[in-house]
Amino acid sequence: MQPRWFLFIVRLSGRQTASRMRLWRALKTSGAALLRDGVYLAAENNHTLLCLDRCQQEIEQSGGRAYRFPVELSSTQRREWLPLFDRSAAYMALQKSIQTLLRQLLRGTEGRVRQKLAQLQTDFDTTVAMDFFPTDLQTKTGTSLTACTLAVDQHFSDGEPHPRRGIIPQRAIADYQGRTWATRQHLWVDRVACAWLIQRFIDKRARFVWLKDTAKCPKHALGFDFDNACFTHSGDKVTFEVLLASFNLQADPALSQLAAMIHYLDVGGVAISEADGFAAILTGARARCRNDNALLKAMLPILDDLYQAFSTPQQLPCKRKIT
Repeated sequence: MQPRWFLFIVRLSGRQTASRMRLWRALKTSGAALLRDGVYLAAENNHTLLCLDRCQQEIEQSGGRAYRFPVELSSTQRREWLPLFDRSAAYMALQKSIQTLLRQLLRGTEGRVRQKLAQLQTDFDTTVAMDFFPTDLQTKTGTSLTACTLAVDQHFSDGEPHPRRGIIPQRAIADYQGRTWATRQHLWVDRVACAWLIQRFIDKRARFVWLKDTAKCPKHALGFDFDNACFTHSGDKVTFEVLLASFNLQADPALSQLAAMIHYLDVGGVAISEADGFAAILTGARARCRNDNALLKAMLPILDDLYQAFSTPQQLPCKRKIT
């Protein structure tokens, strides 16, 4: 079914260079095509409408005006304007970046490689959201990105879990005290955050086992973040999010903000401003610490501080806006 079309007409007041740049970036992400100065053509889908609603709100708050009109395209207009919505160049650039990342895999640090991978996933998701006329190139790029993700996981974290399906069971914290918890060795973002969450909010007397081989997980241990573990990826949730849902902790806004950061760093998605700094600190701690016990000890106060910052955002000196 062909999409419905509309014009988005913008009039900014005065010389608002900063507003114009923010608007240009937002409109580019929305998928709207520039026909002439201040006049954009866009297809009516949820992603585009949401982006343009935000643009319109910002424009009007700054004293400008924005208008949206439905239009019918003639056959001549379709021939002239539809090429403006060809996303082939974006997909080709993504494929080139994927191949570059794979070539750099052996000499890149895990933190840096995973940051690049998360950005590629975000760029792909954004391109798909504004691809009104998808072709085989979208499917091929998605397949390449999936293969790249598997290669990164196998290189840095052999045994990265596959998401399971089904409802996440509800559990009582009182039933999980003084337990032994087990996960894969060489902790990375999701696992170190899970260990922090367990120790701070679920089982303060928790003992941890770092597994070289998940098949040898002790029978009495509660496994997390590996295939067939008690707690692991489920649907679109990473293990940290699964633990929140399992123990009914997701109502805490600070934990939810932490979960968004962990999700972004582990599987991609919406960028969180604190994510790059956390990944850099974790990368340095991994290089400095002699084992996973030392690494967890080093990262506990870092996650404590992030939790406190997310709990009291009004006390932060500034918060960078993600556009």
